[in-house]
Amino acid sequence: MIVGKSIQTTAEVIAHRLDSASFEENFAWLSEQVPRLALAVETPQQPEWHGEGSVYNHLNMVFAEARALAATLPDDERYVLLLASLLHDVGKTWCTRPREDAKTGRTMIVSPRHAGEGAQYLQLLWDDMSLPVAWRDAVLSLVAFHHHPARLAESFNPWLLAYVTRCIPGRLLYLLELADIRGRIAADKAGALERLEMFRLFCEEHDCYERPSSLDHRLQTAMGNDSATDTRLLTRHALIRGKFLDPAQGVACFHAPSAQRVVMMCGLAGSGKSTQARSLAEALNAVIIAPDDFRTRDDVKARSDAWRQAIQALKQALGQGRSVIYDACNVRQDYRNNIERVAAAYNVPLGVVPVMTSPGDAMRRNRQRTGRDRVPDEVIARQFESFERLDLTRYAFWSAEEVVASLRH
Repeated sequence: MIVGKSIQTTAEVIAHRLDSASFEENFAWLSEQVPRLALAVETPQQPEWHGEGSVYNHLNMVFAEARALAATLPDDERYVLLLASLLHDVGKTWCTRPREDAKTGRTMIVSPRHAGEGAQYLQLLWDDMSLPVAWRDAVLSLVAFHHHPARLAESFNPWLLAYVTRCIPGRLLYLLELADIRGRIAADKAGALERLEMFRLFCEEHDCYERPSSLDHRLQTAMGNDSATDTRLLTRHALIRGKFLDPAQGVACFHAPSAQRVVMMCGLAGSGKSTQARSLAEALNAVIIAPDDFRTRDDVKARSDAWRQAIQALKQALGQGRSVIYDACNVRQDYRNNIERVAAAYNVPLGVVPVMTSPGDAMRRNRQRTGRDRVPDEVIARQFESFERLDLTRYAFWSAEEVVASLRH
């Protein structure tokens, strides 16, 4: 694992590499930055979906197609597309597993949730890589949503489309998926291409094919400028999930939401979560609950006892009508599930504030700490390796600024 910030390579050098170096050279260079990418060589795929064999073979074919498709794009968009073509299936290197088909009894090779898992891994790692920050959000969006064209061609959810294209024009997602379809050996390519064309038309209909969408502006316009910030935030999440399509239903559901909230921090140790939590608590007159505050020693039983006491304190605070900033790493979904269940039991909306610092930066910050606040580098490394994806369809993701705006009276 990379634990320090790499020497920054200029965007011009990387651009030249992407334009002129072979796939093998680009793959080797990126594998030094993204360790799990190297596992693509030995990661299998289901033969009828990917007759070309391993993920490595697929990436080779997709990169060649992307180079041809990107030839006429503006420079930055071309390099974003080429990087995404190399990285889009990195999540397959740990999400791939055998699964028995319930209907046929056959064992299939599947890679569930690999797009989102891959994007989250890259997001955490980006600041430790020698890749331009200016390309980050666009590349991560392409990796995270490269399967969404087919889903959107079925659901036609304009709010999910706006969310997916908020950092990139739909054209880039279309071109990556076109390269992805062409860069495989499969029998269903005609149907996949037809769904992709439906996605392109959907983007053109909602004016996000040639440019990124403006989700919050569209939502604010649809709901009226006088809608409260917390109403818009809760409505945005419901619309993206497909709970309803008309923002007016959001006004009806959330026109007088409780000012009480559970805000769950999420990130590696040393990422700056606690600093943000303290700032939020001060601005909102909320109580901070942190399992570490209940821990008297560092062993398994003490950590378990501290967690139980923190959950009890969360219930007590919610019962008293207080808003809570739950300050913990929350890198695993089972931890998040418990906070989610408590918030639901008290009928209090829950949102997540992700603090996505790279492991290298987290380790550097952690080394400046003293006493019990400082943890060994190996703890942060383990958290990074075990970080489970935050699912956009499950949680409302808030920035710290949005939390303040939604809770301020």
